Amino acid sequence: MATGGGSQGPEFEVHVLGHPKGGPEGHEGQLGACPFSHRVLLLLEERELPYTVDFVDVARKPDWVTETNPEGTLPILRDCASGQLLHDSDAISDFLEDKYGGGDGKRSLRKLGDCPQPAPQLWPKFLAYLGAEAGSQEEAAARRELEEQLQASPALLP
Repeated sequence: MATGGGSQGPEFEVHVLGHPKGGPEGHEGQLGACPFSHRVLLLLEERELPYTVDFVDVARKPDWVTETNPEGTLPILRDCASGQLLHDSDAISDFLEDKYGGGDGKRSLRKLGDCPQPAPQLWPKFLAYLGAEAGSQEEAAARRELEEQLQASPALLP
């Protein structure tokens, strides 16, 4: 496990997608390509909170991951003081904001519900468009739906 944040003992354990020791040669102890894991680590660093990080290989997840989180998703944060486990980067972000937001002279990073969420269907519509067969009616319909999402959120357009 790697450590980060402050210099005192860890306040949190964070389990993120990565390459643990004994993983692929040249990649041991590296963070994986997971924006949700990156987000949680960035929040902990921004708050200068002491934590340990455990890199979890998604192909060889320990049983406890799915036992504590039936979806088996990462990241997972454990509050060392209470033992509370949190799954999902949104829930973790809101928990950290509730516990530390704006305290100790640090600026508030805001809870997810307080942040504008333009076009919540934009990503699914984009993926549908990408997945449609080129030149098909499905592609034309997916393109129209994607354009509607973009038009509904002028802040996303130049």
